[in-house]
Amino acid sequence: MKYHVLLDNIERSNVFYRMFLSLKDDEFVFYTLKPSIYFYFKYYLKVSNIFIIESETEDESANIDCNNDIHVLIGRASNKLSISMYKKIRYYLLKNAQYTSEDIAVVFNGCQTAARAFYDFFRDNNIKTLSCEISNLPGKMIFDPKGVNAQSLLFNNIDILNDFKSVLSEQQHEDWINLYEEYKSYPIPQSKIKYKYAIFAIVDALLYYFNRGIKEEDGGLIQKSKLFFNKIIGSKKNISLGSICNLDIKYSFFPTQVSTDTQILINSDVDNFQAIEMMCNESRDSEIYVKIHPAEQNKDIILKYLYLEKQGKITLCKNNTTELIKNASKVYTINSTVGLEALIYNKPLTVYGRAIYSKMVNAKDIRDFIHGYLVDIDYYGANKVDESVFDKLHKIASHNGKI
Repeated sequence: MKYHVLLDNIERSNVFYRMFLSLKDDEFVFYTLKPSIYFYFKYYLKVSNIFIIESETEDESANIDCNNDIHVLIGRASNKLSISMYKKIRYYLLKNAQYTSEDIAVVFNGCQTAARAFYDFFRDNNIKTLSCEISNLPGKMIFDPKGVNAQSLLFNNIDILNDFKSVLSEQQHEDWINLYEEYKSYPIPQSKIKYKYAIFAIVDALLYYFNRGIKEEDGGLIQKSKLFFNKIIGSKKNISLGSICNLDIKYSFFPTQVSTDTQILINSDVDNFQAIEMMCNESRDSEIYVKIHPAEQNKDIILKYLYLEKQGKITLCKNNTTELIKNASKVYTINSTVGLEALIYNKPLTVYGRAIYSKMVNAKDIRDFIHGYLVDIDYYGANKVDESVFDKLHKIASHNGKI
């Protein structure tokens, strides 16, 4: 059995490489559209089973529309470019991929065009598939055979948790909550700017001019450099947004989500500002505390939050998120992990988007999800992954959704 893995991002590639280190070399086959990742894995990490997806020919039998893919939604790629990329990936895999019925194909998130093409190809050939995502819980990732978030098998049938029951005692769960609170006391890793990832992106932008890899976005080198510069400026400004708020008064709490996040664009019918408006209408008897996501980079979006505060509609806070949740009279969210944390602390919760945890009806569901269904892989870790997780991955990939 082999794992066929699409590497679409150098940061995400790290977790897959650590999984690869836990098994034999021939049990992982890596694919990427990015020349930088190919050269890094092939010549620096000395991984032999990695292939760069390159094709000028398209699979014309593929009938696809990409308007709802994340890069199109956020304006980084046109529908035309994405359709062409999808068909080129399909053609490359059709001519080059070697697999058996026991194999598993893995993508991260699955909302990007490249991931969809990869995922669809293997699924169409009756190969088990897994989409994965960070869970924002310490040492945990989510894997699902149908997709992540609202596209997942679990979202559509929460009773699947009965096949993944937690074996932790109540005390062990409480110990885990204490670990979670310690984890949350530090800045979330997504908000950290990593310069080496920018270098990889710039290398790719240069090599695309020499027809290496398949271009995923319309922008070139200048646009890539500008995007990274804006991230640096935005990340520094976000640190000082808001004030330390009084947690002893009655307030409702709303954590914003990154405006370009798939959770907002694909898994919700409302954006941050629509959610805040509904929240204000429902919480007229309490203060409205809002915390801006540290990874938000859109200056116009941030200015809108500041304008709402100036109008007196909201108060921007920079308190510890866990403390904001624990002391709130009610928590509102679109589909942030904060919603799951609110349930962990048994806080009243309103969910405006589509979130897996919105289907959970009791504390047992929450414990089974965290300690039974989620996979024990630390996305931000440095060590190789424990071999025991592969049994769970196979169990999840093989699940048919029936109980």
